[in-house]
Amino acid sequence: MTKEFEDFESFLKNVDEISDLVKELNSSDVTSQQRAVEKADCYISTLKEKEEPCKTLLNRTVINTNPSQQAPAPTGSQNDPSSSADHFMKMMESDAEDRHKRRQRRQEKANALKEKGNEAYAQGEYETAVKLYSDGLDERRDMQPLYTNRAQSYIKLEKYKEAISDCEWALKCNDKCVKAYLHMGKAHLALKNYNESRLCYKKILEIEPGREKMLKEYLTQVDLEEERECQESKAWEEFDKGEEKATTVLQLLKKLDRPDQFPLYYCGGLKLLSHAITDCTGQTLFRLNNGFSIIQNNDTVRSCLLQKSTAPCAEELCVSVLKLWRVICAGNDENQKMLMRCPASKEYIVDLLVSGMAVVRKECLAFLSLYSQTPHGRCLAIENLNLHMLVGNLMVCISTRSQLETTALTILENFATENQFCLQLRDTFTTLIVLPFASLLRNITTFNRHSFPSLISTIGNMIGDDAIHNEVANCQDCWQAFLIAMKWCTHCEYREILYPLLGLMINLSGNSSTAIQEHAVPISGVCLGLLSDPDGGIITRATGLLSKVLPQSPAATEDAVQRGVVGTMRTLLKGSGKTTTKYLIKTLTVCTAISQTAQEEWVKCDKRLHTLRRLLGPSSEEAVAGNAALCLGHCLGVRGAASSLLGTDTVLLLLRHAAGDAKRSAVQQNSAIALGKLCKAEPRLAVISDDICGTGNYTAEMNLNLERDVLPGDFVPALGIIHVVIKLKTNNSQVNLEIKSCCLSPTVQLDEINTTCCVFSRSPLSPRGIRLLPSILSKRASFTISLFQMINYSMAYLHCDLSICLRNHTECERQCLQPRDLFSEEGPEAITNLRNRISFGPMLKGAENSSLPGEMDTAAEMEIMLVILGMVVGCSLMTGTLLLLWMAYRRRRADWMVYPESRACCGCLRRGDMILP
Repeated sequence: MTKEFEDFESFLKNVDEISDLVKELNSSDVTSQQRAVEKADCYISTLKEKEEPCKTLLNRTVINTNPSQQAPAPTGSQNDPSSSADHFMKMMESDAEDRHKRRQRRQEKANALKEKGNEAYAQGEYETAVKLYSDGLDERRDMQPLYTNRAQSYIKLEKYKEAISDCEWALKCNDKCVKAYLHMGKAHLALKNYNESRLCYKKILEIEPGREKMLKEYLTQVDLEEERECQESKAWEEFDKGEEKATTVLQLLKKLDRPDQFPLYYCGGLKLLSHAITDCTGQTLFRLNNGFSIIQNNDTVRSCLLQKSTAPCAEELCVSVLKLWRVICAGNDENQKMLMRCPASKEYIVDLLVSGMAVVRKECLAFLSLYSQTPHGRCLAIENLNLHMLVGNLMVCISTRSQLETTALTILENFATENQFCLQLRDTFTTLIVLPFASLLRNITTFNRHSFPSLISTIGNMIGDDAIHNEVANCQDCWQAFLIAMKWCTHCEYREILYPLLGLMINLSGNSSTAIQEHAVPISGVCLGLLSDPDGGIITRATGLLSKVLPQSPAATEDAVQRGVVGTMRTLLKGSGKTTTKYLIKTLTVCTAISQTAQEEWVKCDKRLHTLRRLLGPSSEEAVAGNAALCLGHCLGVRGAASSLLGTDTVLLLLRHAAGDAKRSAVQQNSAIALGKLCKAEPRLAVISDDICGTGNYTAEMNLNLERDVLPGDFVPALGIIHVVIKLKTNNSQVNLEIKSCCLSPTVQLDEINTTCCVFSRSPLSPRGIRLLPSILSKRASFTISLFQMINYSMAYLHCDLSICLRNHTECERQCLQPRDLFSEEGPEAITNLRNRISFGPMLKGAENSSLPGEMDTAAEMEIMLVILGMVVGCSLMTGTLLLLWMAYRRRRADWMVYPESRACCGCLRRGDMILP
């Protein structure tokens, strides 16, 4: 607070000083004006001293600090005070505008010099680029790109300290300049300041975390350089000590450096050198003593590697060179890099894969396998070798019966893990890999059967690239070969190929293609045959392929339905795992969406749709529940399907998904659509019948329905608002129906603790989650109820307290319509005459509905019913125990405590028996 107060006081003081200066400048006295100008200059200089210096520590303001004292006063300044101030402001504006124009011109000139510098850098003229960037900085000293570009040029000229200095200036202009840290890290690496280099790269990661992959490569480069320096230092140290293994390498290299010797001479020397190099020191000394150049520049050796020599020992010499390369490159990244960057190596390494000599091919594959084992080695091979020729020759090795398929497959599988490898093969993938692979699938034999799992896995990794995936998915030859292989592997001993092949086909069939559509019918036919396979894994993948192929072909779907796929799906759903269940329900959903026959068949074999309701449960995954809801909606179009769900928990399950917080909006949409179809097809959840004392017999009917129809694409509110209608079926026009209260309970009998009671008649309390609707019909009453606000349990019974009064019965009408409390304190004798409560349920629990009683036309039927009921009750009492009697007493006592009522009138509805589903 003290500092803020001081700042405020200083601000007020500055305002006063400036006001005084303005007054003196407006004065008609020339002396006062001059004095005011001097004060203003002093004041401005004082402010400049107090200001923080800019980051570049440059003052680019151009102001005449030594104005002429004999300058003529402005015209009219002596007579017009305001004229002097106006002239002063115009001069200030003109000066600011001039400075802005000069700055803009310098900016344009600096940009032009930067572009020229970039062109010179691209052409390799680094000295010229440095000069142009420097000229640009003379124009604009705070232009950060000029510093970073000049630093990059300095690095090319190996002027690393100058590069670091420019990077530091760039960071003063912009402390989050990524390029500055990048070039600084490279310069420190060249100066062998490894820790400083790492810090620069890690600083980039703090600024831009998304560059983690790129920075990982730079940090790896730092580690390799540091490791190389340590290796060389150790190697020279052992050589200086005169270690025998160190001196032997040098002696052998001197002998191999002799030109024009017989191939057998070089062959022996290479073998001795391979045995002499046993550790990293020997590998490093080989590199430091120009071992690569000695071998590569030898005409005899090079002739053998290029397969141009006809000497008797040419094959042996070629093998010896390849073995030596393996020895010196094993575990040594620097040697691997130097060998791959030799011009001759790029040619013969790939060509030797298809050499006519099997031993040469074997050694060449072993050498390439060494590179394929590490990310660094793979990157070196991808960057330096002819990748298309390499892949083509590897596929030849795989296709040829030469006992080398396993090594070639391992190399191809390792390279397939690199994104750059797949990127370079996009245009030729079908020619180089897919067509040879399809040819192999058509000719599966006992000799190549063991290669297919690895080859299929390799192709499966490579189709992760979108372009390659689309290319293979649209290849007609590939799908024809798939179909042939599926049929062949189903009926023979090559079943180990079937499982990975189905997985590859599942991955490829994720996107629609004409090739898949043309082969969908035969493929689905083979998959249906595999659904009875004893191997559960094959069943899972066969259903997975069906779930991918059938949506792309209505003809295949109809064919599958005719083959009995619906019944098979139901059988498998009884004991399937999570993955299989996901595939099965998707397949079933596709079938029921297209085929009316599938819908009818499913409803016929599962009348109450128990399987689908189980998949809607909380233990199911979202994808399974969403497809189950969609399939349920399809099946509700079958006559009688909706009625079979009366008394089940279907409504609750669908409501939970429709108003839940599912990650997939399709789950909510499918559930809402199914709920709308259910309520539209069968709005009735229960019908309660009972006779009413008075004139004639009456039937009370209760219906539930959604407040509005739900169409596909409609938004369903989170609250499950249900429309409840209670109406009388009677020909008596002298009746009035009134709903006094409505309660929800998880049990058949009302439970005082768990009951959610909503009193909305003659109650001062506003009901929560329930709204009475106006009705002019005396035989009908309705209300809406929000299930999500009222139900927090899995099953519920709805109990409604009604009053039915005869209009021509004055005493009865007066008693029925008199106010009364739901939970009164009356004694238990009031319960004995309670005849005005109807209940139904469980409204959200699955069970079989019992038949509903009809209206009783004659007294004889009533007497028969009473006799039967009396006999049943009598038998129950005779076979009961004292414990059961005590429990019955306790239950009745609970009812008295919860629902005491006043004496019911003669026209009130009797309490009906619960119709248990």
